[in-house]
Amino acid sequence: MSSKSAALRFHNLLLLIARRLTFASGVVLLGVVAVTCLSILGRSLSGFLTSPFADTNFPTVANTLLALGIGPIRGDYELVEAGVAFCIAAFLPYCILTQSHAIVSVVTERLRPATQQALKLLADLLLAIGFTIIAIQLVSGTISKFLAGQTTFLLELPVWTAYALCSAGLMTSAICAWWLVIARLLETFGHDPIMADFREVDT
Repeated sequence: MSSKSAALRFHNLLLLIARRLTFASGVVLLGVVAVTCLSILGRSLSGFLTSPFADTNFPTVANTLLALGIGPIRGDYELVEAGVAFCIAAFLPYCILTQSHAIVSVVTERLRPATQQALKLLADLLLAIGFTIIAIQLVSGTISKFLAGQTTFLLELPVWTAYALCSAGLMTSAICAWWLVIARLLETFGHDPIMADFREVDT
């Protein structure tokens, strides 16, 4: 098996994992939207059912609906906070691997190809270092929250679980970022061009 074929196989594996994380984050995001909408609707209905108008015109119905639990979802803020954090962390690997992040090339596009390649390598290296530091800190935070047994205020959910889920996304992001650095180095030092192939890879 050639080195380029092995590189493409490894890239395929990372891309598959990144896509699965992206799908999971999309599902969670839909759940966050649903919780937010239902909570807002419940809060509005609760406000209406406790208004003087409802108390005057249909107090029995209003009290019955309130007794059924009509109102905002308990702990909605905690659910949304954890869900959005996971979504951001889980979307990042695919963004990094496909190089879909924002790039400002107004100046660099006029530079020589070799200079552009060196700048891309530097940017990928800084990105990899940054994600590695963040991932390490999140793992450390996960361990700390687990040992402390800290829970959320209303739902009393273990805080470390949210940290752990975000850590998985950030660790995958760091791996993807370092893989891009390695691929860029191989390309810089005479390896057959592979970065363009990576953008075309499908699974």
